[in-house]
Amino acid sequence: MFRKLKWRFVLLIMSLLVLVFAGIFGAIYGLTANSMNRQSQFALEKIMRAPPKVLPESRETFGSLIVETDQEGGLLFVLSHLEVDEPSLEVAVDKILKKEGSMALSSEVDQAPDKALDRVLDKVPNPDSGRTFGRVKIGEKSYDYLVERTPAGYKIVLLDRTPLHDSLNDLLMVFLWVGGASLLILFGVSVYFASRAVRPIQEAFEKQRQFLADASHELRTPLTVIQTQLALLESTNDARMTGEGGATQWIHGIKQETTHMAALITDMLDLAKLEHVGVPVKIEVSLKALLEKALLTYEAIFFEHGVELSVALEEVGMVKGDPEGLRRALVILLDNAVKYTPEGGRVTVSLTREKHKACLRIRNTGEGIPADRLEAIFDRFVRLDASRTKGSGGYGLGLAIARAISEQHGGRLSADSTPGEWTEMTLVLPLMT
Repeated sequence: MFRKLKWRFVLLIMSLLVLVFAGIFGAIYGLTANSMNRQSQFALEKIMRAPPKVLPESRETFGSLIVETDQEGGLLFVLSHLEVDEPSLEVAVDKILKKEGSMALSSEVDQAPDKALDRVLDKVPNPDSGRTFGRVKIGEKSYDYLVERTPAGYKIVLLDRTPLHDSLNDLLMVFLWVGGASLLILFGVSVYFASRAVRPIQEAFEKQRQFLADASHELRTPLTVIQTQLALLESTNDARMTGEGGATQWIHGIKQETTHMAALITDMLDLAKLEHVGVPVKIEVSLKALLEKALLTYEAIFFEHGVELSVALEEVGMVKGDPEGLRRALVILLDNAVKYTPEGGRVTVSLTREKHKACLRIRNTGEGIPADRLEAIFDRFVRLDASRTKGSGGYGLGLAIARAISEQHGGRLSADSTPGEWTEMTLVLPLMT
């Protein structure tokens, strides 16, 4: 799905680029061709006005041909700087005059020469000069021509368009090479940025899909236990129901599973609120005071698990935040430390100030975390020790919630570890100035 999305994105970009390139190059080509046509017309006008000379005196006269005809189109005078045979020239002159309508109106010239001329010069008339521009083909070559009415007949000047065609073809090839190379480069750039643009969407989609799959699995297990135990209760006779430890044990199991489900759903809702609900109301909070209250609650738990607790707290100042949210993050970090510290291990809690930030570090001895898994522990439903049960290891949402709370307060939560020795969680929050 995302592969198709990426290529559709690339196709859309490339289509737009092709249209833009085609528009720009087409406009340049059209303006250039129009400019060259105007230059050709100017050169024809200049040759028409100048007296005929056997040797060309200017660049414009190279590739030109001057023809004077009678009223019927017969050749009277030819001055050529081109290699054109006389039969082909006669055909071209006849074609020019027929195209202009001169031969069809030859019978009207004596009686109404002005009207006939107006009807002949109907392509690009010039009211001041009575001349007409046009284009004719002689053999394989194309020529621009200028026709002017004279007392004896017509004067026609032809100019070879080969240099103009060559220039336009060269320009077209430049456009094709430059446009093709640019499109190839832009295609590679588009594929690169399309991949980068789609990757976050794909990752978010994969996380959402994994989240739904994990949540469904975690909810299905206690539901299965509850359904099984309820079915047993329904099928059990009265004697067994009242027997020692019979129904009571099953009811206790149902209660335990429903408690786990409630805790899971609460964590899921909290995580959803943190990601999709707006920033909560923030007030001035003493991080040290919040941490001391959390530690007071967990002292008995540390003692019960046989874990040594070492605390070193500095007065770091006030942070602006949600007290309940920050308390939840601290409890998650302490709970995570005590769960993953073996009996006889040690947990060290330190709070220090570094410039304008408060740094809380909670280090526990134990198995540690591999370097390639340090970021994965902040993902949802991640439990590094698969052997842990839901009761002892949780559902793998705690650290994801703690990181979301830290980011909501403009801070960051990170992990560091030496496998086989220790793991340290570092919470950094900005202080009020």
